Amino acid sequence: MIRLIRKLDTPEPPWATLTLPWAARTNSRLRVLLDNGKEADICLEDDGALRNGDLLASDEGHVVRIHAASEPLSTATCADARTM
Repeated sequence: MIRLIRKLDTPEPPWATLTLPWAARTNSRLRVLLDNGKEADICLEDDGALRNGDLLASDEGHVVRIHAASEPLSTATCADARTM
């Protein structure tokens, strides 16, 4: 199993991708199934939410790119700011 242990600041070609919804991208520890079918553990220090395009590195040197899953979105509008 692959252990993803840190975020990368520099661009590197990904070995795999991981598509996650918003709720899962806010967890610093998570067991996941990569888009290629391989299992992985995310074991990050609390760095905040993962963003679309973030790169995670494993202790073995594998790089995984995060993709934000398509999710429903709500939009609220009103006639003026006071009503909101």
